[in-house]
Amino acid sequence: MGTTILEPAAEIGSPRTGRAPGIVCHLIASNFVGGPEKQILEHCRRLDAGRWRAVVGTFREGRDAVPVLDAARKHGLPAFAIDTRLPWSPDAAR
Repeated sequence: MGTTILEPAAEIGSPRTGRAPGIVCHLIASNFVGGPEKQILEHCRRLDAGRWRAVVGTFREGRDAVPVLDAARKHGLPAFAIDTRLPWSPDAAR
């Protein structure tokens, strides 16, 4: 088993080190924009953009529209959907 070395948060995206911003990806299975979704979106909006880049992802689950993606994009956040037909699809794990 490999070892993961984590950088101190103060060093990620620090102007002092010239490092690129770290990426925070919130992946949530969601049918609507409720409390947890609103909290994730607000967290993404409040991150220090000089140090962090927030991305929101969810599962399509056969839907044409996914409200949490629409809400993320409305706030100017990058967002993506993993195409699945069901809430859990082993094909999504490839």
